[in-house]
Amino acid sequence: MSSSWQGGTHMTPTPDTCVVTVALLPPLSPASSRGHRAYLSSAPHYDFPRYRQLVHEITLAFSGISREVLLIAGRLRDQLARPDLAQHLARLQEREQEKLQLTAQLQLARQQAQDQPEVDAHQQEVRELKHK
Repeated sequence: MSSSWQGGTHMTPTPDTCVVTVALLPPLSPASSRGHRAYLSSAPHYDFPRYRQLVHEITLAFSGISREVLLIAGRLRDQLARPDLAQHLARLQEREQEKLQLTAQLQLARQQAQDQPEVDAHQQEVRELKHK
């Protein structure tokens, strides 16, 4: 079993330290929500370049986190003989991907509802997406 460098000390990975490492990964949803609210407030001449840059930065961060989670899942499966925990992380990543897609759909629906407040279907779509 190999050891890894964590927080200035050498440590051997265990199921507990792998799970704690995943729990310490930073949340990105609040930054995305704030960025989208700022984008919507720039209507009707949306500041799309700034919003695109924010989305790019968040995408890079999600990609880095995803790579870390895959490494942790690999350690759980291969070094610690815990395929059950590795599978749990895989399901968690699938759910995060679904949440990311729903968030993008909700942001687009909110923009359409703001741009065309007279179209009830846009408001309804926002309500439906919020409850998924």
